[in-house]
Amino acid sequence: PFNFSGPIEEAYGSLDQYANGLFEMERQASAYNEKEDLFEMNVSKYPEVSDTKQELRLLKNLWDFKAMMLSVHGSWKSALWSEIQTDKLEDENRKLLKTLRANGNDNAVIKGWNVYRDIENSIKDMAIVLPLVADLHYP
Repeated sequence: PFNFSGPIEEAYGSLDQYANGLFEMERQASAYNEKEDLFEMNVSKYPEVSDTKQELRLLKNLWDFKAMMLSVHGSWKSALWSEIQTDKLEDENRKLLKTLRANGNDNAVIKGWNVYRDIENSIKDMAIVLPLVADLHYP
């Protein structure tokens, strides 16, 4: 799911499948720990499970951000020409980019994922288009 670039609905379905598989692994790890404890063995730690859980959570949040960004940009397309206020749209687009980059700085691993780059490119593309729209709107 880290390299998936299809529709959001399919991404959520894929994330659900991975989350279910991860839940099963957590359950198995817990069962192993109980048996190790029963036989007074050292209880194994499974850091990969918690790491994967954290990355899956980050990925879900990133897909949520992409859905929100597409919704915001999509709502702009239905605005009447006479009601377009490109300054406000540009401000909102800058806020989206700032939020995305703040998330990337907080969790550097997400910067390497395709969905992060897709979101960033979409926002940058919109930042190029909005001044052109402003020029057309106010010649």
